[in-house]
This record gives sequence, structure tokens and C-alpha cells, in this order.
Amino acid sequence: NWKGVSLFDGKNWKSYRKDNGDGLIDDWVYAIAIDKNEVKWFGTEGGVTSFDGKNWKSYTHNDGLGADIKDIEGYEKIDNPAEHHKETVGKEAEGYNPNYILAATVDEQNNKWFGTWGAGLARFDGRGWSNFTTKNGLPGNFISDIQIDEKGIIWIATEGGAGFYDGKRWKTLSQKEGMIGDNIFCIAIDPEGHKWFGTMEGVSRLDSLGAE
Repeated sequence: NWKGVSLFDGKNWKSYRKDNGDGLIDDWVYAIAIDKNEVKWFGTEGGVTSFDGKNWKSYTHNDGLGADIKDIEGYEKIDNPAEHHKETVGKEAEGYNPNYILAATVDEQNNKWFGTWGAGLARFDGRGWSNFTTKNGLPGNFISDIQIDEKGIIWIATEGGAGFYDGKRWKTLSQKEGMIGDNIFCIAIDPEGHKWFGTMEGVSRLDSLGAE
């Protein structure tokens, strides 16, 4: 059972939970990002919640978070044996759930980016939402990690390989390009700028892009 988020001030811990009447939309928190205004953003199994130290605000698919299922190319219902997802209304994880957030980050323009379970990549600019899927060139619609490199290039981990935005369009790195596996779970960027990709088959490292 996951139990919200906790803050450590150097001496003491303070916890926040939906069950305690705090402003979190859901207690199952997978991702945390802090924007340039020190606002905290939490990606949960029920949507996204922001907290500025005083006020809580939450966003779901009804607000624009995550792509519509009609925009998911090749959508297939998958078998997820987890009882938690089968028995909890709104937490379905059978191939598409735009409110199920796996990853979060903030770019230099203070846009907030969120990776969803099967509903693509979501961006919030403070006013409205934009969503990106395989229709827009992403390798996949399950976004398990998001990283931004020193040049501002956005990197995403998906079930169809790693994706990156070159300023004009999304490109893919998969087994075809030398990746050890296509199902990418995590990305790390080291001080030298090398990109590391954790996959089901092992780890791959990218030293540079051909265009760099």
C-alpha cells in the first residue's frame, strides 16, 4: 500500500496523504518534479497534483491530461494481473489509462512533462495541455521515464524504444539502431553527456548522435 508523499526539512518528516484530507489526488505517487517557481508536481495513479506550499491543485484526463484513446494507434487491451488495478475503479491498467502517471520533469521554459500509461506524453505549459503519441512520432505510448539533456533535448523511455525530439520531429532509437532491447524503462545522462538506457534485456549506452 503506497502512502502519499513525505517532506524532510533536515530534522523532521512531514507526510501528505489523500486519505488524511490533504490535496493529493491519489496516494500512489510514482513521480516528483519541482518547477522553477518551487512548485512541486506529483504524478500519481489518479492524475497530477501540484503543491506550492499552501495550495493544492489536481489535473486529470478531464482537464486535458493524456491523449484520447481514439488517438492511440494500434491500441490493444493487455492483461494486467494486478488485483489492485482490477479491483479499483479508475485505476485500470490494461493498456490505456491517461491518469496513470509514470514519469515527470520540467524543462527550461518551465513546461511540465508527464509520461502516462498508454496515453502518450503530456505537456502542461501552465495554461493548457498538449499530448503526443505514436501519431506524432513517439516510439510508444507507455512513457516510463523522461530526461532532458544539456542541449534541451527531451528523451523518453517507451515500450517501443527510446525517443528524442530534435527540434523538428521525434526520432527513435531501438534495436534497429543498436539498442540492446526495445522495452526501455529508464534513462540516465552522465556528466560527459552519455545517455544510458535500462531495458528488459540489459543496459545500452549512447555516446553521441550522428548529427551532433
